[in-house]
Amino acid sequence: CIGLIRRFCLLMSGQPPPLVICGPSGVGKSVLIKHLCKVFPDKFGFSVSHTTRGPRPGEEDGVHYHFADLETMKKDVEAGKFIESAMVHGNMYGTSKEAVDSVGRAGKICILDIDVQGAQNIRASGCFEQVRFVFLYPPSMQELERRLRGRGTETEEKVLRRLAGAQREMDFAKSVAFFDHTFVLDGLSGGNVPPSVHEFCAMLRAWYPTLGGLGDVGVIRSVRAREIIDSCGHRALEVDLCTSERVFRAAVPGCAEASSALDAVEAINSAVGPRLIGMDAARQAEIDRLLTEAQLSASACMAVSMAVCRAGAAISDVPLYEHIARLAGQRTDSYTMPVPALNVIDGGNWAGNRLGCRELLILPIGAGSFKEAMAMGAEVYHTLKGVIRKRYGQDACNVGDRGGFAPTVHDNDEALEVLMQAIQKSGHAGKVKLSANIGAPEFYNAESRLYDLDFKNAGSSAETKNAEQLMSLYNQWFEKYPFGSIEDPFDHDDWEAQSKFVSRVGQDRQIVGGDSLLGDPSRMQKAVEVKACNALLLKASQIGSVTKAIEASCMAQRAGWSVVVSHHSGETEDTFLADLAVGLHTGHIRAGAPCRSEWLSKYNELIRIEEELGSMASFARASSP
Repeated sequence: CIGLIRRFCLLMSGQPPPLVICGPSGVGKSVLIKHLCKVFPDKFGFSVSHTTRGPRPGEEDGVHYHFADLETMKKDVEAGKFIESAMVHGNMYGTSKEAVDSVGRAGKICILDIDVQGAQNIRASGCFEQVRFVFLYPPSMQELERRLRGRGTETEEKVLRRLAGAQREMDFAKSVAFFDHTFVLDGLSGGNVPPSVHEFCAMLRAWYPTLGGLGDVGVIRSVRAREIIDSCGHRALEVDLCTSERVFRAAVPGCAEASSALDAVEAINSAVGPRLIGMDAARQAEIDRLLTEAQLSASACMAVSMAVCRAGAAISDVPLYEHIARLAGQRTDSYTMPVPALNVIDGGNWAGNRLGCRELLILPIGAGSFKEAMAMGAEVYHTLKGVIRKRYGQDACNVGDRGGFAPTVHDNDEALEVLMQAIQKSGHAGKVKLSANIGAPEFYNAESRLYDLDFKNAGSSAETKNAEQLMSLYNQWFEKYPFGSIEDPFDHDDWEAQSKFVSRVGQDRQIVGGDSLLGDPSRMQKAVEVKACNALLLKASQIGSVTKAIEASCMAQRAGWSVVVSHHSGETEDTFLADLAVGLHTGHIRAGAPCRSEWLSKYNELIRIEEELGSMASFARASSP
């Protein structure tokens, strides 16, 4: 019999080797195969197996299985007409030579949906030198049992037999080394495609160059870093990642010290880059783990990770935001355009006035689209410039690090009044809410446990408050002004004050954890447990990789939080944040003032994305605070 099989394999020479997919009954092999045929139309052929079990409702002979009687199938197996066969759950299953040959003759890659015994037989036969073996695991035995019972076609005895068989198959898969890839299949249905399936599709492209004609476009050929300058005049980092066909570039701020920038460039060019050469750029999570292990700075890791992500999108031939959505397991049939949080007045240590909080921002939630929101924001911004010029003079129209104006106000209320006057004068009253990045750690004294909002006025103690008094001040603002969001209202470790504040006002507005969390999983978990905030500021350049950004965003969303994708105080013209906000379905983005190219590059890219998506895009105003 083995001799007949080997002769058959000689006939298969010149045809692509089969893809063997194994997994317990109920794991979802058929669903995965259907998805593969959708992603790679006309590239795969489904080898129809033979079985002696009876057809289930909806199954057709020759389509789902070739249904045969046990005696006939045994004779064909003995005659060498099958390349593999096995008894499973009391029924015989097998793959005929003709079934595989017919797929190969059509110039397609043959998918073999078989059990582990059949896979072992194919491997032992030596039929195909490059055959690929894949094993699928269920999320849990409990979920597998739920699926099996949900069929409504199995007796209790058969369900128990299948569950026992599933455990044996999984134990077998873990005990052998011939499976080229194994993964948990969970959540593949409708418009939802989990990251594990996207990674598997990318792997298939590497195994079978004929898929999509992409060849080795995703193989990394070189990685080169260089020092550039960001919007604050600080040293920043830019990375070029080259594949066989294209160059993918990414830039991040955050290297204020010359030594740190040069160290990052040297580490990437001499150590990390060479390790990435030859790797598949579609393997985002794997590459990000390598970057983390290399102990680069967060900004250096992120620059490489962003370039890899852009290459991954090109490999999949999809827009960057869609690729990110796939990696995150988000929907790809519709998207949410974020509400822009536009910085308009700078304060704190970022400006020379006496405004205690770092920045005041506007949220144009009354717009009908992102494009309209940006138009409203720009109109308020320019109206504010006129109000400031008239009240404080031309010199007061200078801007801070993030593009906001820095008028010579004497306290926070004065700045809020000036801003409200501009909103009303622009004609957008009722359509724009306010947001404040307080940056409370800047004016918190850990020894006295007091906050000094007038910390920039040496010797003054007029604005010194304890946590309870500071809460009262915020409440006065909320009663007087249309606040929708407030960030870092207390010190990073003042958990008690943060929890009290959320319990009192968190139902009506966002309480954002920014520098107090920095996307750190342990701090985020504590914040969830003590209910210290209800929104996460996702500052990509500080978090370290695309994978970590996705994990932080998903963790926040699972907790019921909002997510605000954010820029850095210094910025580059890189537009990655725009795609990140859309791909992660965050609904919020803070990318600076509506001026200067380093800020507008992100906002303008969002306008282009919204135009490209058309009816698939909806503005997030309905979910805004």
